[in-house]
This record gives sequence, C-alpha cells and structure tokens, in this order.
Amino acid sequence: MDDSRIRIQLVDDHTMVRAGLRAILEDSSSYTVVIESKDGRQAVRDYLYFQPDIVIMDIAMPALGGLESMRRILAKDPQARVIILSMLASDVTSRVMEAGAMGFLSKQSAAFELISAIDKVMRGDIYIDSSTVKMMARDRFVKKTNVIDKLSQREYEILMQIVNGNAIEGIAGNLHISPKTVRSHKSHIMAKLGVSNMVELIRLAIRQGLIQDS
Repeated sequence: MDDSRIRIQLVDDHTMVRAGLRAILEDSSSYTVVIESKDGRQAVRDYLYFQPDIVIMDIAMPALGGLESMRRILAKDPQARVIILSMLASDVTSRVMEAGAMGFLSKQSAAFELISAIDKVMRGDIYIDSSTVKMMARDRFVKKTNVIDKLSQREYEILMQIVNGNAIEGIAGNLHISPKTVRSHKSHIMAKLGVSNMVELIRLAIRQGLIQDS
C-alpha cells in the first residue's frame, strides 16, 4: 500500500451514496477509503480506531446526526478534519462551520469539488462548495433572514434528529440527556419556529432544505 495516500472515512447511512463517493475517490491513486461508517455512533468508534486523515460525513442521519458525531470526534481529537455533506445547499452552512467542520459540500456538487475540498482541507484551509458560496452571498445581499437561526446549536441538533424520525427516548440516549429535557427543547423549538404540530415542523424542515420531500 502507498502510505502517501490520503486516508478517508466515509460516513453516510445510504450504501449507494458511500459507494458513489468511494468510486470518485478511488479513481485516483491519491486517496484511499479506509472505512465506511453507516451512522454517527459507528463513525465516532471508527474514527478513533482507524485515525483517518479526512472524515466525509453526512449531516442528516438516523440515531446520531452529523453535527453531534463531529463534536464527539473533535472532543477526542481537536485536530480532526471533517467535511460535512448536506442533501441540499441550505442555511445550515454557518452552523456546520461554527461547530468545527473544515469543509461543507452539497451532495449536488460536482465530483471535482469533492477532490478540491479534500486537498484544500488537507492543507489546513476551509472549503465551501461553489453553489453554497453563491447562495450565502445572495442571502447576505438581500439580507435574507432564516427562521432556523433562532435556534441554539443544541436545539438545532435536536430538530435534525426529530425530523429524521428519531423518538424522544432515542434522542435522549443519543445526546446523553433526559427525555424530559428533550421534550422541553422540542417545545421551545416549535415555539421559536412558529409551528404547532409535527406536520408543520416537517413541512418547515423540507422548505429549509434540512430534509428531502419524500
């Protein structure tokens, strides 16, 4: 094995997405995928065992989401390099970067952007894909406000778990907090977002690009 290759961990709950990413990366002799992780909990364990150079992680996963998984990895290794993937280029970018990601990619990005992101992050730089950069510039120009910005980081992570179908007890276990605390956060989230039931919450999440309309 060529020890000079960049060692990569792929984290996504969809097998076909991981396969597509692996195919792009291993088409080059510069990269090798050392482990594929199918959820956030496994991602943390796999990172500690394999110590990859780069983690490419989906933000929206059942059980433990990408943001919380990234926080746990960074708590163990502050030098970890994580690139977050999002299904849609949405306003989550600033939260992702504030939480410690070094890169952000929409899953709609071209293959060359994945390679560019890895190479730039390996040099210690930040990378945000071109479509998201344009979106951020447009929103700044028109002074667009986003209702999701009302949420704290913890509330945002709980929102992501709720809209991805996790039950209260499951969220509590994932985040090491009590079910009562999760219910309290859920109430605050719904009040801040101006929704009164789960149907409205899911519709809002779809409009904001947090989940895909299935």
